[in-house]
Amino acid sequence: MTSLLVLVQAYPSEGNPYQMGYVHARVKQYLVTGQPVRVLSFSATQDYQFEGVEVVTAQSAEQSNLFEAATVISHAPNLRNHFRMIFKQRRKIAKLVFVFHGHEVMHVPSEYPQPYHWNKKEKRQQALRWVLDPIKLKAAKVFLRYFSKQMLIKFIFVSRWMKETFERNIFAIGEIENAIINNPVSKAFSKGGFQINPSKGPLRAICIRPLDSSKYSIDLVLKLAQSNPNIIVDVYGKGQLPQVMQYGENVSFTNHFITQSEIPSVLNGYDLAILPTRLDAQGVSACEFASYGIPMITSDIPIMQEMLGAFTNVCFLPNDSFDTIVDMALIDSLKYVSSPVTDRLFDLESLVQQELAFINGD
Repeated sequence: MTSLLVLVQAYPSEGNPYQMGYVHARVKQYLVTGQPVRVLSFSATQDYQFEGVEVVTAQSAEQSNLFEAATVISHAPNLRNHFRMIFKQRRKIAKLVFVFHGHEVMHVPSEYPQPYHWNKKEKRQQALRWVLDPIKLKAAKVFLRYFSKQMLIKFIFVSRWMKETFERNIFAIGEIENAIINNPVSKAFSKGGFQINPSKGPLRAICIRPLDSSKYSIDLVLKLAQSNPNIIVDVYGKGQLPQVMQYGENVSFTNHFITQSEIPSVLNGYDLAILPTRLDAQGVSACEFASYGIPMITSDIPIMQEMLGAFTNVCFLPNDSFDTIVDMALIDSLKYVSSPVTDRLFDLESLVQQELAFINGD
């Protein structure tokens, strides 16, 4: 069985267990199936192990000759590290698979939502991207076409939306072998595992999000809370937003994230999840919450309909309608019902089996 070498910009560690967790979930499952795999993290400063996964630095990968006859899987490839390293090692690589997750093939300043007016850092970054992103997209086009002529190359997209975005911004795929395979959800989110903890108090809603990016739409959560003062809304996440935006007494902020393994038990303490978004290539958190079965409100945008349209426990609101009144009747109508479609959409074992068959197939 050919060894896999997974390239990522960053990977979970004891100090930061959140970064690119959707890659970590599939890599752990690779190991369960007996598939040999190592991860090259360009952000790592030393080799380490995390939950049974061997993570190496770029220097270690080169010194240990890990590229020799390997199948290389590049997640969210960037110019500075991924393309540079692949070009350097191109004569050694047996097969090359790119997995596209989002911004790496997008013109961010024109396709992402405008930053919050108070987020000066993100506004500066977006201004810089008006210069850098055209270079990024042109370089991606050149490198990907070159690699497709030098070796066996395959593409994986995490959604139809992601594939359409790639073809709009990079090139029409043509004869390059490709597949649409969703990111799987973590095993912690067992299908339909939500168990409401009934109480006689007011309705409680939860939101877990990075706070300061307008993409994650915490302002819409606050708008919904303002229109529903009878609902207690707990927001978990880090950022400056609570200091710069007004919110009602029914909203509280907890300035940290919850580990993936802890989230399901936390969800069981709530009646409803609120996870709006203005843009996403899949929306892994929303997929996890929906799969777990908690009643959920999300945004009525194409990618959320593509991912969650089959789920009976999801309510879609247009982003200009987050002043909707939420009552018990709505929540009671959002009951999770298992189906063959929803059961396999984000199932870790079946998706990894599909992914490995695609990667290892000739």
